[in-house]
Amino acid sequence: VGNGGFFTILYAILKSTTGGDVYPGSVADLTIGFQYTGSVNATSVYACVDLPEGFSLRNPCSQPHKPGGDSVSEVEPGSVVEFRYRAAVSRSLTPGVYSGTVNVTYMLEGTPGVLVEFFEFNITVHDYPEFSIAVVRNYWVPGGYPGASGVTLAVELENRGESRIASGTAELHTPLGFQPSTLR
Repeated sequence: VGNGGFFTILYAILKSTTGGDVYPGSVADLTIGFQYTGSVNATSVYACVDLPEGFSLRNPCSQPHKPGGDSVSEVEPGSVVEFRYRAAVSRSLTPGVYSGTVNVTYMLEGTPGVLVEFFEFNITVHDYPEFSIAVVRNYWVPGGYPGASGVTLAVELENRGESRIASGTAELHTPLGFQPSTLR
């Protein structure tokens, strides 16, 4: 949603810095694209974004960039530019759709005044993907038998969910009379 000036908002994309969806606790890249419809170059262009509580911006203001490319010092008539931001998403943020605002400040080449346009946009923080771990196999090393000591129970697990697991802790429940000497 804009306010009828020379810039038109095209998109607002929030992606994890790893390239996927954004979840509570993520670090994310926010890219906001605009088309400039003025008849002369826009100069001294920058855009500042405001996000709701739960988002922490590294730098709230950005220069314009060519889509997927380098920054530009002027925005030519008819061109599309992007403004880019890095945001940390609080671990306590509830997944959902959030509204932000961005203001684009610029001058028109050959004129003295500063123009400011205000826009609203929506971004989404997703629920964590499914979490699923399965026991693939278990075995004794060397072979286990009643009364054996000095053997190791190996348990192989497989992540069958959509979440990446960096580390974890397992709890083993054993039958009565079965007591491991060490856990690792």
